[in-house]
Amino acid sequence: MLFASLVILLSFDPTATVRALKHDEAREGSLVQLFSLDYLSLKKARTAMVGEAVARVAVDPRLPVRERIIALRAISHLQARSQAAGLSALLLLNAKGSDVAIAREAARTLFRLGARHELLPGLGAEDPAVRAYAARSGAGGVALC
Repeated sequence: MLFASLVILLSFDPTATVRALKHDEAREGSLVQLFSLDYLSLKKARTAMVGEAVARVAVDPRLPVRERIIALRAISHLQARSQAAGLSALLLLNAKGSDVAIAREAARTLFRLGARHELLPGLGAEDPAVRAYAARSGAGGVALC
């Protein structure tokens, strides 16, 4: 009985994770938790709305840079390919150092997801690392040759 209770308490709840991502004090822990999910929990996270909630964190400029970068890595870990389109705007950030870090992480995430079309704006980015990810993905097609 006690073992069954512990298993239920320790199981992953996608709805609770989505709710936690809306709260400052729980956001970072919820993001980090995504990297320790077992196969079935990860599958459950992929089918729930967790990817959308994580993407909202990644693109929100009011949130701490650390949380946004963890969110971008979580999108890659979740293989949330459907969230790739919303990340393209991040490729052109360059106003300050933290913006460049987010742009690079977004480029890396899109590259890992195989989101070639979404990396296309990165070919015109000021940051050479973002341009490199975009070029390596083949986003420019024959225009790069």
